[in-house]
Amino acid sequence: MNTNTIRIGADLGVETSRARPRISDFSGLLTWAKGRVAAVDRVRQRRRAISELVRMSDARLADLGIPRGQIPEVVDGLIAREGPGI
Repeated sequence: MNTNTIRIGADLGVETSRARPRISDFSGLLTWAKGRVAAVDRVRQRRRAISELVRMSDARLADLGIPRGQIPEVVDGLIAREGPGI
């Protein structure tokens, strides 16, 4: 019997593996979790940007060239242009 197995029931002769999970087995889970965190951050960033623009006056938005009714589209375009690394 090696160190990676344990013997269950000496009379039965049944062995089961006791190998520890490898760190590499969790890399997919870690990648998935990082992706979810990044997605939540993008949603928060979008909401914050829209909120800041909505609070601006019509004159200020006009200076920026943003029609009030197109604020969400403008924000989405800016986020898409900056890419996934935001």
